[in-house]
Amino acid sequence: DGEATVTVFRGTTAVARGKLQVATNAPALFTANSDGWDAPAALIHRVPATGQPTTGTVVRLDTDLNRFVPATLQLAPATDQLFLLLFGTGIRGTAVTATIGGVPAEVLYAGPQGEFEGLGQVNLRIPRGLAGRGSVDIALWVDGVRANTVRVAVQ
Repeated sequence: DGEATVTVFRGTTAVARGKLQVATNAPALFTANSDGWDAPAALIHRVPATGQPTTGTVVRLDTDLNRFVPATLQLAPATDQLFLLLFGTGIRGTAVTATIGGVPAEVLYAGPQGEFEGLGQVNLRIPRGLAGRGSVDIALWVDGVRANTVRVAVQ
């Protein structure tokens, strides 16, 4: 961890030099607009008490803004279990914690996504206490390092 000097060579000639920060872990969540904030590139997984589980997106395209914005997540009915599946990088640490709207969210899985090399996945149980809160921030920490903040809307 710390500052490192990087030198780029063309053959034996140094053509560029600069400094960068090296960190053991630098978690980051992917976002629908590829800008690192607001609407996450994520899925919502609903497991009803009866019937088939469903999976959908957590964003919608706002044609006026010409960008993705958080879609409103319906927490009803109360018998359904809801899970948020976030995707990113640097989330393979040993201690992964999260909050949604400041409320601790149970981390059910944090590790490799399984299909794409280097893609990480975090599965969170959405707390029922968020009902009616509207737009809420999702904060994720991996081994004490905080990832970028993303946002969902809850009804």
